Amino acid sequence: MSSPQPQLSPHQAAFTVAVRIHRALHSPGPAIPPVKEMAQGQCRAVDVGEYRYITQNPTKATKWAAQARAGKQITWVIHQPSHAFIAMVLDNQLRPLSPRK
Repeated sequence: MSSPQPQLSPHQAAFTVAVRIHRALHSPGPAIPPVKEMAQGQCRAVDVGEYRYITQNPTKATKWAAQARAGKQITWVIHQPSHAFIAMVLDNQLRPLSPRK
C-alpha cells in the first residue's frame, strides 16, 4: 500500500507555475490571457487565483529596477489577500521570499 502524497500548500502551488508565467510575461506579444499592462506600459501582470505575477517596473528607483534596466528579467509573485510578496523569479530561477517581520 502506497503512502499518501503530501498536500501542497497554496503558496507551493503558486510556485509551481511561477517560472512558466514569468517566461510568458517576458516574451514579446500576447501571453497568458488576461495580461494587464500596468504602470503606463512599463510592466505586465497576470492574476491567477489569489496570486498576481508582475514584472519589475524598470523606471522605479530600486536595486531591482536597476537590474531590470541592465537586462535581468524579474517577476514578483504577490499573494493578493495579504499583499505579501511571496517569491520572485530572477532570470527563470524561483526565489521564495521570507515573510517580513
